[in-house]
Amino acid sequence: MSAEEKAQLPDLLPGVQINPQRALNLDVSPDALTAEITINPARLYGHPLSMTDVYEFLEKSGIAVDKANWELVRTYLEELTKNIKNIMVNPQRIRFEIAKGTPALPGEDGWLKFYHPRARRVVIREDGSADFRNIDRYIHIKKDEKVATLFEGIPGTQGLNVFGKPIYPPLIERPKLTVGNNIIIKKEQQADNPQHVYLEHYSSCDGVIYLTDNSVTVASELQINSDVGLSTGNVNYDGTVKVKGTIEEGSKINCSGSLIVGGNIESDDISVKGDIEAKGGIKPKGKGAIRVGGAIRAKFIENAFIEVSGDLIIEGSILQSKILCLGSVFLTGPTGNIITSEVIAYGGISVMNLGSTAELEASVELGFHFKNDRNYNEGAEKLREMDKEIDTLQPKIQQIKRAVMAARGKLDDEKKKKFKFFFDSYQKKVNDRKTFFDEMENLKVQRYNPENVALVVRGGAFPPSVIRYRRHVEKITVFQSKFMIVFHPGQEKVVKTAWTDKRTGDERRKSEPVNSPIDRRSIAERRADGEDI
Repeated sequence: MSAEEKAQLPDLLPGVQINPQRALNLDVSPDALTAEITINPARLYGHPLSMTDVYEFLEKSGIAVDKANWELVRTYLEELTKNIKNIMVNPQRIRFEIAKGTPALPGEDGWLKFYHPRARRVVIREDGSADFRNIDRYIHIKKDEKVATLFEGIPGTQGLNVFGKPIYPPLIERPKLTVGNNIIIKKEQQADNPQHVYLEHYSSCDGVIYLTDNSVTVASELQINSDVGLSTGNVNYDGTVKVKGTIEEGSKINCSGSLIVGGNIESDDISVKGDIEAKGGIKPKGKGAIRVGGAIRAKFIENAFIEVSGDLIIEGSILQSKILCLGSVFLTGPTGNIITSEVIAYGGISVMNLGSTAELEASVELGFHFKNDRNYNEGAEKLREMDKEIDTLQPKIQQIKRAVMAARGKLDDEKKKKFKFFFDSYQKKVNDRKTFFDEMENLKVQRYNPENVALVVRGGAFPPSVIRYRRHVEKITVFQSKFMIVFHPGQEKVVKTAWTDKRTGDERRKSEPVNSPIDRRSIAERRADGEDI
């Protein structure tokens, strides 16, 4: 301001309209946690600045007035009023923090800890070998043994910015744990930090523990120190059953846990929600079924019909049987052959031989979900019934439409109500049919494995064995030695590659052709030549 302007200032004041708020400027930090105000006395022209002026300015700016430091404002305004003449001669801007928000405080992520290994399935590696080290095994625990600890986390604290708007803390990880049978939960609070509350999970009985990434259950055990037969009667147990001996023909086993057998399984009336592990073989003599919700591990299978939801791991052969498997099938031993049997697996199959020198047929199919296919076929029949029901209602619907058109809006209330009820019922059936059809379309796709699956034949495939995958049918017409096929969705042509035993490092196997004439030598002659039969 020039000296001439300063000299004229007192004469201008009476006629000048002053807006004190023009002397104020506000700066808000990017995170909106602080706001600073600047007062420019030169724009006051000697006019006083009141608390009301500042209050109205903050309101217009959107600042939460309850966040303002009014004591500091009062101090600066008193100083400004006291020294207004000096300040007008040599105006110095006044800047200070007028409002401050409250930052959000982050919380603490939760976590879940198990004290026992979790179940894993066998997988076929790219080279055709299988990893059996991490398969499902039975883990026996004692009563009151700790099985898991869950810390659900501590939510963060919400903050407020200078505009009075909430500042939300980051979301925390909140693990969930599904608790099954025979689990006791105890809350334990840290003495030095009461916010830390741990949910400790203990077994309420002796039994077998089963874990997934987010669930824990303990199956209590029923121990039978003999064979299961006439002396014991049928077994229906809510838990795991351990049989020291054999399950005899005609016996019935139904358990919600797993079945562990020291001898053979000769019954064909078995339903197990968990796994089956038999030190002997599975050789029923009837025409029933063995249904297993988990995996199966046994020495051999003969004359059986089996549905298994997990992996099937067999040391010896599968003879005269039908196997439906939603996992992978592994015949691990040197006599692990599939002979006069049909094996359908959702995953891969690893076997020593398909068929035999006696040219007995063996059939395998990969990547097929038998349960989804069964549900699809049942659903297709239900869909046909729904279509029939809707078709029978069509004439009545047409009749109602004609009646409505003929009435030209003069239908009595009773007929309107009756027609509406019938039409709404019909429309609901049409909508239900559409919803069910969409579900069936999804199920149609879910009958096949979307991932790659492998067939590994470590010995050979004998005619007339058959290999199936989706639309591919590969009929073995001549003996084929040591090969692997990796099937994948959309595959147009089946490609076989020679299989090499990585464990022995036998380079000779790499050079063997995939297709070779059938070897007519006897087993004794081949053993004499040093072959591994």
